[in-house]
Amino acid sequence: MRRLVLLLAAGFVVSAGCGGDIMVQAQLEGTDGAEPLTLANLPVRVLPYDRDALFDSLAAAYPVPEPTVPDSVLQLREEMLAAQAEWQRNEARWNEVRDSMRLVRDRMEGLSRASGEYRLLYREFERLEAEERSTNRVREAAFQRMSSLQSRLAAQLEEFRLKKQAWEDEAFAPLDTIIPALLKSLGREEVADTTDASGVVRIKVPKGRWWVHARYTLPNEELYWNLPVEVTGGDPLVVQLTRQNAQIRPRI
Repeated sequence: MRRLVLLLAAGFVVSAGCGGDIMVQAQLEGTDGAEPLTLANLPVRVLPYDRDALFDSLAAAYPVPEPTVPDSVLQLREEMLAAQAEWQRNEARWNEVRDSMRLVRDRMEGLSRASGEYRLLYREFERLEAEERSTNRVREAAFQRMSSLQSRLAAQLEEFRLKKQAWEDEAFAPLDTIIPALLKSLGREEVADTTDASGVVRIKVPKGRWWVHARYTLPNEELYWNLPVEVTGGDPLVVQLTRQNAQIRPRI
């Protein structure tokens, strides 16, 4: 453990003298013309060591390889996502048809049943009614398939999570000792704060090499940042957290 601490500390630059400010700006670019998404209340940690290098070293030193998600689970996840997309498409179309039925029915009210306009609207209503029934059958079938796949996926993922958690508990157990020793050897402390409503946080640290670390969870993936920066003093060092400079990790 002492050798690992020395090896990690040797790769980090520590400078004497006054510090400087790191200004973190967290914002995701909008898609399809949407406004950018400001990441307010995002926890941000500024670390005097490379956490990825630390975890990689421990994983490499542990005699048992890290468990990986089986291909069968990944395939099941893709099937579930496809079924979910199919259900959402049919759900949207079903609602559109029902809205159209209401509009046609509203137009029919007050018209004479003998009028040509009423007969045309009635035939349109019958067509929409038939489409509503067929779309509803497809929608319900897609929902049942999605629900079945979700249940199977949840069970298999829970089994994998338990297996991986047991591995991490063993492989990364030395962290409780290594990190305090590493911080002591560097003469540094970790600094943590949270972005404000505009997605900005300003953190003051001593000069030297630091790593800006944050995570943002999306429905099917996680954005992960571990960005090295060099603080030299003077003007604030601006660090932007965007989708482009994040590691994109599927949520399994």
